[in-house]
Amino acid sequence: MPRKDETPQVALTMSPDEFAELRAAAAAVGQQDVQLGRVLDLLVLHLGHAHDLDPTVEDAKAQAAAEEAAKAAEEAAAAATPVEPAAEGEANAS
Repeated sequence: MPRKDETPQVALTMSPDEFAELRAAAAAVGQQDVQLGRVLDLLVLHLGHAHDLDPTVEDAKAQAAAEEAAKAAEEAAAAATPVEPAAEGEANAS
């Protein structure tokens, strides 16, 4: 009987956080060795595409999250500082 060599399907499940860590590690290596950094960037890019992760989309999501966090912090700071009403004499002085 012939034997079937079937390779089972592999579920590729890399999280966006893991992808960001790999990109950061490749960028750190790129600071030391430019050519190796470029190779690692390409490898990480292909690995991300295999996991349906696009660096530009992930960067846009991270930037939107950072902007939202900054806006929330700004609103919290504005709500925390009380506004003092002007004295009656100062308001009518002009």
